[in-house]
Amino acid sequence: MAILEYKDNNNMFARSLSRRNRSDRSFQTAPLRIYNEDVVDYYKMALSSKDPYIKYISFYHILEYYYDEVFKTKLIADLKNKITHPSFSYKDNDKLYDLASFIKNRWKANSEDGQGNELESLKYVLEEYIDITELQTRIEAYDNSSISYYANNKVPFSNAPVIHFSDATGIITSLSKRIYFTRNALVHSKSSRDNKRYKPYKNEVELNKEIPLIQAIAELVIINSSSNL
Repeated sequence: MAILEYKDNNNMFARSLSRRNRSDRSFQTAPLRIYNEDVVDYYKMALSSKDPYIKYISFYHILEYYYDEVFKTKLIADLKNKITHPSFSYKDNDKLYDLASFIKNRWKANSEDGQGNELESLKYVLEEYIDITELQTRIEAYDNSSISYYANNKVPFSNAPVIHFSDATGIITSLSKRIYFTRNALVHSKSSRDNKRYKPYKNEVELNKEIPLIQAIAELVIINSSSNL
């Protein structure tokens, strides 16, 4: 539920009265975690909108928020592993060249603002924060037909791949591509991308079917990136 701040008291009271009799068990216990305020704001925006475009982009922003942080952590961990490996020597020019090539390849697709390759960063975020079994359970709670739909249908307007949750080795890659290709179709509107471009109203039904997936992922990222009180 999106809890929003109202500047108009009349608006606030009208909304409160309309929900006076609503009961929600999630409010029976105070939160036991500290959540990142920035990503919670994106989450509130997603829940408060009826437009699937705004919903999808807002949920995606939650994942994107951690791209730089997770990419940097992964790169540093891999570098430490390489320079501390018994086979590495700073006196060996070939080893130093291999290390330089490794760094160059990692940053090959960097954007101008210094962010790492977005698709790779998305994979790292999913690996860091998502448990596949928990994700599947959460998606099914929203729509028990979604898992079957994702396994048998590409995203029509982005040609994003199917997802087989039983594929333990390829699930992160297929999840990343389905999300990232769909995001690209939403934000890029060049005529040359006509077969990979989201068309408002025409593709609204198809986009709505992608909401349970990205919402479930966004919620797990919010939860698993939080800290205990």
